[in-house]
Amino acid sequence: MSDLLNRLGFHPCKVVKNKPLRKLKETDDIFDQVHQINREADADPGTVRLSLDTKAVVAIGDLSRGGKSRQREQALDHDFAPECKLTPFGLFRPDTRETWLYFSSGPVTADFMVDRLQEIWPGLKKTVILHIPW
Repeated sequence: MSDLLNRLGFHPCKVVKNKPLRKLKETDDIFDQVHQINREADADPGTVRLSLDTKAVVAIGDLSRGGKSRQREQALDHDFAPECKLTPFGLFRPDTRETWLYFSSGPVTADFMVDRLQEIWPGLKKTVILHIPW
């Protein structure tokens, strides 16, 4: 098959990368609105702003990380079976730069996120000044 393709003039070549899509006008409008809401939340002493994010699953074990290590550790020749897989989940509070990092042995679900928020809420509640309109 490869001989036939070569005779017909089809040769392997580098793939041309696509040009990135043009930024839409609406993108700037959306981010302008997000920044405005963030400024309002930061100005309100009764509001706590948090950033939540989860990352890709990480295999844990004596696995090679691209063949490089800062330590003189031995890695398995083949990554057949990691000891476990963990999914990182983080919370960040921009005004105080506090960071919380958690790991889940399963998928990071909405229940997992709410449970982590409930764990840190007592500490956050102490820092918020509640304004109750009378």
